[in-house]
Amino acid sequence: MYSADTNSAARLERMAAEQLRRYVETARRSYPEIGADMLEVAGGVAVWIGGGLPENEACALGFAGPVTHDEVAELEWFFASRGERASATVCPLADASLAAILSERGWATSGFENVLVRELVAGEPFAPPDPGIEIAEVASDLQRATWAQALSDGFCAPRDPTDAQLRLGKIAASRAESTLLIALVDGRPAGTAELDIDDGYAWLLADATLPQYRGRGVHSSLQRFRLQAAADAGCDLAVTEVVPGSSAHRNAERAGFRVAYTRVLMRAPELTRVRGVGL
Repeated sequence: MYSADTNSAARLERMAAEQLRRYVETARRSYPEIGADMLEVAGGVAVWIGGGLPENEACALGFAGPVTHDEVAELEWFFASRGERASATVCPLADASLAAILSERGWATSGFENVLVRELVAGEPFAPPDPGIEIAEVASDLQRATWAQALSDGFCAPRDPTDAQLRLGKIAASRAESTLLIALVDGRPAGTAELDIDDGYAWLLADATLPQYRGRGVHSSLQRFRLQAAADAGCDLAVTEVVPGSSAHRNAERAGFRVAYTRVLMRAPELTRVRGVGL
């Protein structure tokens, strides 16, 4: 049974950090001109994948012992030198020094994110996709391009995705280690999803539903499909990340997920000056 203790949280946060590292590694191969980069700091990682993207953040900080002002200053400079305010997801089970130092340096809360878990049993049955919804695994280059476009459109709606967001979708679609899934309605792309399996843990990611197909069971169908695949693969635990109170959160709870912990999203002060590393 999953227990929300420091060791369990550290494992989940390190898995999240590894996913960010893979984004950078793929971006370096596919778009070397961007200058995607990462910084190993304070037991976690900070990544930059091009200007103005929410994925430019640090995570898994504070699980290697107390955090220092020098480490946070290095983190701030990593982003400030690229023209952005530093951003980090803070796990409440990380070393208490992390939140204290961020507060002292003027960081502010910008949001929250729930990490949810669901225990799995080998052979556990899940309902098939809702009627009219077909789910297919992405394999070919053309399918990856379609998946990337649907992911970008679904995440950015009702606005059109920017060039940077479209590029990020293509980077996400290019990571060979992930299982990418697309939901089709009448043969047309309706939603996207991703399944990453690591040492018995199944991580459910990249959930996006195109606006015209929302409310028709696309997200919940993709969720059940991945849970079935994870159970069939012998996974012990499924993990997902959602905005508190969102429809994705409600779907996850209906599927048996429960909150393991809530991350605090924090941002550094404006770029006029980064304390300890003056601009």
